Amino acid sequence: MKLGIEEIRYINALQNIAGVHARDCIISDKRITFLVSDQQISKAIGKNGATIKIVKKKMGKEVELFEYNKDVKKFMERAMNRIKIDRMDLVEMEGKNTLKIALNSENRRKLMQNSGRFRKVKEIVERNYNIPVVKVTG
Repeated sequence: MKLGIEEIRYINALQNIAGVHARDCIISDKRITFLVSDQQISKAIGKNGATIKIVKKKMGKEVELFEYNKDVKKFMERAMNRIKIDRMDLVEMEGKNTLKIALNSENRRKLMQNSGRFRKVKEIVERNYNIPVVKVTG
């Protein structure tokens, strides 16, 4: 994964404001998404969300935090915390690493309602875990 100058600038700003280092940064028009280590996520949020509010104000955009874990399955469980994942398998399909996620119908519906967040999670998985395909099965 390569970071551009703008991403590095935002990562440095997060470091200066919150005192935490982000592993990754994804920038969109209205939002900045940071991937922060699991040991630093609470520091990034701050007591009653005070730190993250300051970060949002100084950056002038909404800020979203995801908790990094070395294990992609644990990352997915935390990132999709409102969705119960029945089973996850890391397989190779057509020469590409693929994460297959099994969900029941109720949780598939929840996933569709949070499709924007799921797209962001898929992008993080591709960039940080070298898994370009995430498939949802029933």
